[in-house]
Amino acid sequence: MTPLDIGFGNGRVIYRPRPLVNKVTFLADEEEVLQRAADGTNTETAELARKAAIRRLSRFQPLPKPTGEPPYHLQLHEVLAADDMARISQAGKLVLHVAGDTGGLHNDAFQRRVAKFLENDCDRPDPANKPSFLFHLGDVIYVRGEATSYYSQFYDAYEYYPAPIFAIPGNHDGEFNAQVPSLEAFVRNFCSREPMQSPDALDVERDTMTQPNVYFSLHTPLATIIGLYSNVPEGGIIESEQVEWLIAELQQAPADRALFVAVHHPVFSADTHHGGSPTINSPLN
Repeated sequence: MTPLDIGFGNGRVIYRPRPLVNKVTFLADEEEVLQRAADGTNTETAELARKAAIRRLSRFQPLPKPTGEPPYHLQLHEVLAADDMARISQAGKLVLHVAGDTGGLHNDAFQRRVAKFLENDCDRPDPANKPSFLFHLGDVIYVRGEATSYYSQFYDAYEYYPAPIFAIPGNHDGEFNAQVPSLEAFVRNFCSREPMQSPDALDVERDTMTQPNVYFSLHTPLATIIGLYSNVPEGGIIESEQVEWLIAELQQAPADRALFVAVHHPVFSADTHHGGSPTINSPLN
């Protein structure tokens, strides 16, 4: 394979072209949760709520150290090639893909079918309508964010996706694993200090992403995307340090650009199993 056979971004390998033959209330601390649980008038109900709150908090996982410097910003031009940045500026619009909960565990047919449509979507004839990247909303890997699953559930699945992929972690990416620290594999593959070939990618030629932290802001010419990490517990929990960072990001976001806040646990959801998350909704209001 020659260098011309590989898709490049700004100094990094993005993808291998497909062969032509195969065409909250944010919870600051435990006391606050327990106090809320104890506020109920029914003693039995309050006790059940208190125990549920303790179980929920016990699943909270410590965050890994950032790989970049505060305030954890990543500029799109650090990742995209100059021609792609010029295309966005000339078109006056930014097209992107957004997806989440993609990890294909027992049957990857659905994931690969969607990945193929994403790939095809990048082949639009009008350059102005070509998606510039995929922003992943978490649960890249099922079930516990294992490094051994990154090849099948991420790198191989998106081998031919011809654009960068950014991500925030979901609860399954950070699930407790007694053998490795929470989010270790996520940081190695998405928060690398420099773009490089990940050992988890095996033979897939896509460099690691260089996000400065598991929560970060992506700055583009037309929009700012603030990506949060809502941790592992059901419904999500974000610690006070991240809340303070979020407030500063909202206050300092460029006023001349669209502003998006991305988080894994949804504020509103029609899903009858999980539903929306009050712990994420409250501070955003």
